[in-house]
Amino acid sequence: MDLKFLFATLFALLATVMAQAASDSNES
Repeated sequence: MDLKFLFATLFALLATVMAQAASDSNES
């Protein structure tokens, strides 16, 4: 497995979760 690909995937997932959490927080 390519470490760069793994890191990019984890970073993208983290960004998505953070964005979703912020969105839920703002809407509530």
